[in-house]
Amino acid sequence: MKAGNKVSLAEAIDTFIQENKLKPHIDAMRVTRLWEELMGKTIVKHTTSIHFKAGKLYLNFDAPALKNEMYYSRDKIKSLINTEMGEDVVKEVLIF
Repeated sequence: MKAGNKVSLAEAIDTFIQENKLKPHIDAMRVTRLWEELMGKTIVKHTTSIHFKAGKLYLNFDAPALKNEMYYSRDKIKSLINTEMGEDVVKEVLIF
């Protein structure tokens, strides 16, 4: 490798992610993992599905009371996940 072609590992990984358009997939995996880490065992246990695509977080619950509580906590959920991600990835939280 020539001396002028030196790049850091972080730059090389970022370039690879951008060139292969992997960021949306990586964000989806991170949001799903963060949901499990941030919400706790009880909420995760009653979450029947979680899906993230194009800035929208789709959540489904099996307990009507929890579903109602999560509906009114959408802004807090969005803020909490975006804070942990370090960027505004979640634009909208949809509860089903």
